[in-house]
Amino acid sequence: MSEQPKEEKTDSTHINLKVSDGTAEIFFKIKKTTPMKRLMEAFCKRQGKSMESLRFLIDGTRVSPDNTPEDLDLEDGDVIEAHREQSWTGCGSHVSNVMDSSSREDWCTCEPIDDAQEHGYPPRAGTGFAKASPPK
Repeated sequence: MSEQPKEEKTDSTHINLKVSDGTAEIFFKIKKTTPMKRLMEAFCKRQGKSMESLRFLIDGTRVSPDNTPEDLDLEDGDVIEAHREQSWTGCGSHVSNVMDSSSREDWCTCEPIDDAQEHGYPPRAGTGFAKASPPK
């Protein structure tokens, strides 16, 4: 009886991925055709966070919930980074100054305004106008 070396089977339908948020690493094995939404929801559930509170990146590129590992050309062992979603509640007129500045004087302290057009800028849909707070 001649023994032939066993061939290692590679599972071409599944992929092993790691999701890391800097404090936790969770490993997932999913089908290459499964929408990333399933992995993202599972990670959020295990971490006690909502999908809206995190953004997922692969090599600096944002992952869409509709993407699949196959769409993204992911390989076994690739790492997906989960980052807190950042939001801004400034007036919309001073955001670039605020974000580029480190001094507290440049932080937007605009009060909510009822008639934005009277003040020289149109309201932005869905953003609202609110008082911004400097970092502590």
